Amino acid sequence: ALTDDADVQRSIQEVIYSIFSWSLLYPGEWQEWYLVNLDLNSLKTKLHNRQRYVAQTQGYIPAAVILHIFQKTNQPHILFTKRTQKVEHHKGQISLPGGARDPEDDNLWATALRENQEEMGIEPKDVTLLGTLDDVTTNTGFIITPFLTSLPYPYPFVPFPEEIQEVIEAPIPNLIASKHPWPTPTDRPKKSGTRIAFEYNGHNIWGATAQIIDQFLQLCEP
Repeated sequence: ALTDDADVQRSIQEVIYSIFSWSLLYPGEWQEWYLVNLDLNSLKTKLHNRQRYVAQTQGYIPAAVILHIFQKTNQPHILFTKRTQKVEHHKGQISLPGGARDPEDDNLWATALRENQEEMGIEPKDVTLLGTLDDVTTNTGFIITPFLTSLPYPYPFVPFPEEIQEVIEAPIPNLIASKHPWPTPTDRPKKSGTRIAFEYNGHNIWGATAQIIDQFLQLCEP
């Protein structure tokens, strides 16, 4: 049976307690872990009350993605996709489901829902919107608006094979533990300094996707 938001919250609180307990027992191993509170109602309130950054970069293409939270094996997870080599942009990269806005889309939320249905077979009626994160710009000329949602699980994902090579269901605790610096490539002069990245099951999650995950985790801090 599909789980509801209450099940997700109970599972999240259990994970939080587990993380906290291990951090007390093994502070050296867990010193870089966030104590993440993923109470869904709290997240909705934070997102509603905060001043969201809206990018105004001229000439960039508007796009939208969805950061889906769901419960699996008593842990909160995030849904990622690995893009194929056939797509026009970001070939082979780990992404959140989504894409560029089409002229017929009423708004960016409509874009996000349409792209998720096309890429992953996720029905709009099954998605619960929690709020909107800050816009993120990419070196390839996109302004990405990330939406945060909860999703029932298990879910009958239907990945579109032309665009999606692999579906990745990553536990949030694993992502937190894997956070590490990601140097900016030298061929990207517009982007300087060192950014962050995450890793799961041999996949490097970097760039705009890592920025979105990082701001989500920061939002979850008590």
